[in-house]
Amino acid sequence: MTAYKNDLPLFAEVREQETTTLQKIFSQFQQPIPSNFVELKTVGENYMRTTPSSWPKPVCERYNFSVGEEWITLDIPHSILEKLELNKGKEIAFPIYLAPEVLTRKEVCKGIALENENEIFLNRPLTINNLGRELTRWLKEIESLKTQITNLETEKEGNQETITNLQNKYDLLLKGGVLLFQRQIQIIDALKLWGS
Repeated sequence: MTAYKNDLPLFAEVREQETTTLQKIFSQFQQPIPSNFVELKTVGENYMRTTPSSWPKPVCERYNFSVGEEWITLDIPHSILEKLELNKGKEIAFPIYLAPEVLTRKEVCKGIALENENEIFLNRPLTINNLGRELTRWLKEIESLKTQITNLETEKEGNQETITNLQNKYDLLLKGGVLLFQRQIQIIDALKLWGS
């Protein structure tokens, strides 16, 4: 016989309590914002509209944000909205950060379009549902940083090799110059002896 409490089997109630406890723990942690991402500010509502209905197929949602003193219109394609688990036609209620290279793009139809979901960061509270996605993003960023470090170390080794080669050339030229100078002194001394 299964034990029931509050019309739920006890194991389901325990599971619900565990989930609630995990949510409380997760809510205490802030997600790290990707390095060098720029914060987008919202004054009032940020959602503008879906791309014009005269187009054969709506392709993106349009939002307004400020970056410093400038206003930008950001176009987020529906495919990216789905990956970010955002609803079409709705405000974005989380703090938003954007990769700086997006801001340098040329506007198309008076909007800057996102090209992939890695160019935007939504600072959502951690939940059980989005923990896996955030861990994957963090691991990708860590892997990217590891690759950058490896590239810099390789570049450093290449630079060190170049420096060593230049130092060796310098030493050879200096040694050759000293020998040449000594040889000239010997010739001058020999000429003085021969001339006297």
